[in-house]
Amino acid sequence: MSATDHKFVYTDAVIFQARGKLTLFKQQSWSEEDLQKYSDDCRQRYIDEYESRGSSPNPQIGQKRPHSAIDDEEDEYEKALQSLAGQATNEYDRYIHSPILKYKIDELDYWRDASNLEFQQLSMMVRNTLAVPGTGAGVEREFSVSVRVATAVRCRLSPEAI
Repeated sequence: MSATDHKFVYTDAVIFQARGKLTLFKQQSWSEEDLQKYSDDCRQRYIDEYESRGSSPNPQIGQKRPHSAIDDEEDEYEKALQSLAGQATNEYDRYIHSPILKYKIDELDYWRDASNLEFQQLSMMVRNTLAVPGTGAGVEREFSVSVRVATAVRCRLSPEAI
């Protein structure tokens, strides 16, 4: 497998920045087709690989429902009506259509909290995406340090000392 087989990781990581989402792709250097393609591709990966992993509800049988549960059912009914009206139909769509955050937040903290609330499956995709390092700078830095240790001036160092 080639390192470029997963080149979508970088565009997905940009989309999963809750303070920007698709904003970066709306600049003049990007076309509207690029924006739509990246969003559609990310959405399709979510549907294919994560949406079907849904958490199974844990029904409580034989217990009396509190009044708050009845109110929750009315809220669920309203949400169902809105989704049938052509609005966001899955977690990816709800995330994309939700307002962009106006305050600075650590992205990993945001998605950890979101995983417990409304974006349970999408947050799994985000964790897998953000786990990919953006650069190899850390590895390159280590090699640079080793070159400075074994220089021509220090050529008498034994391999054990190095």
